[in-house]
Amino acid sequence: MDIIQLAENVGLGRALNEGLKYCKYSYVARMDTDDICHKAF
Repeated sequence: MDIIQLAENVGLGRALNEGLKYCKYSYVARMDTDDICHKAF
């Protein structure tokens, strides 16, 4: 896992789009603090 740090607060939507630019795989899993990951995932 890599941490992408932005110089300023750009909002959730733009921050997610910026992070997607660094993805190395075809699929991305995104989770918020209120999401639960099943143990079989």
